[in-house]
Amino acid sequence: MQLHVSAKLRDPKNDLFTDSVFMASFDALWFYRDDTTNEESGQADLDKKSSCSKCPTEQVEPNTIVRGAPRWKSLYHMYHMFLLKLRLETRIYIKSYKFDLAFFENPAIAALVTYKWNTIGFSHWLKRFVFQCFYYILILVLAFLQVYYTGNDPTPIAEFSIAIIVMSVFFIWLEALQAYQGWEKYRKSIYNSIDMLAFLIPMAAGIHQLVVIFSDDQHGNTRLVSFSVLTVFLHMLFELRVIEMVCKYVTIIQQAIKEIQVFFGIFAAGVITFTIGILHLLHACPTSGCERVEKEGDLPINFLGALSGTYFMLGGRYEPFNSKLSSQDWPVHFMLMLFFFFTVILMLNVLIALINVAFSKGDDGWRLAWVEARMQYIETAENMSYHIPGYRKAYDCFPREIYFTATTQQVKAYQEKLDANTNKRTEKRIVMDARVERLEEQLQDLKKLLLHSTRQQRQ
Repeated sequence: MQLHVSAKLRDPKNDLFTDSVFMASFDALWFYRDDTTNEESGQADLDKKSSCSKCPTEQVEPNTIVRGAPRWKSLYHMYHMFLLKLRLETRIYIKSYKFDLAFFENPAIAALVTYKWNTIGFSHWLKRFVFQCFYYILILVLAFLQVYYTGNDPTPIAEFSIAIIVMSVFFIWLEALQAYQGWEKYRKSIYNSIDMLAFLIPMAAGIHQLVVIFSDDQHGNTRLVSFSVLTVFLHMLFELRVIEMVCKYVTIIQQAIKEIQVFFGIFAAGVITFTIGILHLLHACPTSGCERVEKEGDLPINFLGALSGTYFMLGGRYEPFNSKLSSQDWPVHFMLMLFFFFTVILMLNVLIALINVAFSKGDDGWRLAWVEARMQYIETAENMSYHIPGYRKAYDCFPREIYFTATTQQVKAYQEKLDANTNKRTEKRIVMDARVERLEEQLQDLKKLLLHSTRQQRQ
């Protein structure tokens, strides 16, 4: 076969459709535990290995093709995955470095994570998520049974409760293993707290349901199942954060909660204060012998009912004050005016401003959080590939280096960000050096003053 190329001048416009091809090594993501040099050097070795990946510079021929890996469809592989989850201690072959979100801004790092996710990470996450979906379905079925089931035989409810308890115990065991293998990393993640709630509350609900069924009076409270539905919804939402758009909204929600933590405390204290004030204004008795009559439609006398009636006024429910609005009771009108100003005008506008700040922060960093969420499953799947017999030999998705494309704009933008960070560090060092020099000068002046005062005392 011959290729005939006509000698024509190259059109520079075609360069816009041509991306450069670069090479990236997986040594920038993790170190291999069998490699004692990497294991001993730790984070210092990360700096050496990632220094060549801070910006892709080694350009190669653009004709290289990277083959994809087949999916984990074998029941034999799933059997080994299940056994590995039950072990108290398993050998760790690779361990990712400790990095922050800014580490994933590197185009080379993003390409490495994308390659591993498309080959082994997604299949591992999908099997894990499908197994958890059975747990979600069990809780939903139990909730619907308790609402709509009218039979006298409690066997269906008991069977679903037992299934929920068994799966909850299994998931709690996995969480305990995760905490045992790395407690510092485990306790810093908010997702792990949600995981424990999503497993503990349904387990407690199932145990309580069995106690009610097998007791003599068969009277009990089913409300733990109500909160179980909420917790498993949050758990499912956080499990889906590996999906791009889901991670965007989850990150924004997290940023919003971080921004308004103090606001929630102030707002809750304000609502409780107004509840006590309004409750006293409507039901206070100047003497100990008067009778307190609670009319239908008025604000309840019990504190929880009054609290609910107070914060539901934020939604426009003013029925408890209908009889007072047409009266000449000016303290009630003044209290309602203060409540409206504090909650609707002041606090809600502050809340909107804080949420806008959280939206801007979350919109900037959600992509990095998305890549980090995928990285957690990739590390687990990579370690499992060593434990499954013959897996790494059967599939060709475990190279030490890969090729990836990056536009000139991406490389330039990342290089500019690196330069900006370097300039910031340099400026901080200059400021620190200047402060140190000032402190040294002040110490010298202080020494001179002490010497001068000592000489005067001797004279």
